[in-house]
Formats: sequence, C-alpha cells, structure tokens
Amino acid sequence: MIEVSDVAAALIERAGPMGAVKLMKLTYYAQAWHASIYGEPLFQSRIEAWTNGPVAPELWEQYSGGFGSIRTAVSGDATRLSEEDLALVDLVVRHYGHLNGGELSAISHSEQPWLDARAGAGSSERSSNEISIQAMASFYFDKTLDGHTPLELAVIGSNPVVENNEQARQILDDLFATYRNTRVEVLASDDTEYVRYSSGFDESNFEELSSSISDNSRS
Repeated sequence: MIEVSDVAAALIERAGPMGAVKLMKLTYYAQAWHASIYGEPLFQSRIEAWTNGPVAPELWEQYSGGFGSIRTAVSGDATRLSEEDLALVDLVVRHYGHLNGGELSAISHSEQPWLDARAGAGSSERSSNEISIQAMASFYFDKTLDGHTPLELAVIGSNPVVENNEQARQILDDLFATYRNTRVEVLASDDTEYVRYSSGFDESNFEELSSSISDNSRS
C-alpha cells in the first residue's frame, strides 16, 4: 500500500505549486474517487472532517508550517504509484486542479461524506471524526470524474486495450447498463461480475462476458 505522502508528491508533481489547503483537498479527492472506483482506499492514513474540509492529519503535520505555495514534496515518492494510480491522480488534477483551496473546501462542505462526519459539531468546532471509506465510495459512485463514472474507470482504467476496440466498447456499454444502478455495497462482494471483469477484462473473455450479459437481460 502506498503512503499518503506518496500521493501528495504525485499531486505536487502533476498540479504544480499549491497551498497546503488545496493539497489536503486534492489528496482527499484522490482517496475518495479511488474508493468509489475500486472499493478500497488508495492509502491507509485516515481523513478527518475538520472545519475547513477533509484533512489527512498525517499529511497536515508535514505541510501546515509553510507559507505560500508548496513547490516540492516534503517526503513521499510519486514513483511508488502504479500507472492506474497515476492516471487517477491526473483525472483528479484535471477535474479539481483549477480551483483554489477555499473553493475546494466549499465544495467538500456541500458533500455528504464531510457533512455526515461533522454531525453534532458546531461550524467552528474542532473535530477528529473520520470520513469513512464506505461513505466516500457510496457518495461518489453515482458522480462523474472528468466525465467518467467510477464503473467506467474501473473497467477501462485497468484495461486500456479496450479503449479503441469497438467490440469491447459495445460489450462494456451493455455491462454498464446492467450495473449502473447497482449500489456499491453489492458491487464490492467478491462474486459479482463487476469485480471479476474489472480486475481482468480482455479479449479472451469476450464470449463469457457476452453470454453473461445476455443471460442477465433475459432474467
């Protein structure tokens, strides 16, 4: 498992100089979208619902003492991220990178994971309540990141060979239609087709997948 500092290093490398608040929010969104796409955290460090939005305390300790823009990572190694992880970081930067820390805080304040974790706390009251991975996965599952749903990113993101393959695209479109409205708790179980095909979709299982979709459509 990569560290939260590795993700921060990748964000700084790809998004350029930024303030500490913006770095906290981009790190949160990388974690949240990874949870909604793959059903598991990108890193293990907890994220808490602070007054200015989601923050990884471990990361805040590293970057809160500086002033102005952060230009280089204090620690962490971006090369520890896989190609898929880096692709997700790029999507997060494209989707949120043009916003400043205050704007990202405002967005997070309007979203259910932070609101639920802040339940019972005053607007200026400190809180160490954790924003759970399940809360992130459930909330963002029916949203889009840079125009892509989590389901699309899970299947195509791990299998880039299908992007320019018409037959694969048609099969995936059918698969998306079958599972688009399925709740993330169901998709997370090990025996679902979603998990099996998102983890190993290639031309060798076209026939099996097509038959499965046909069977589902008749039932």
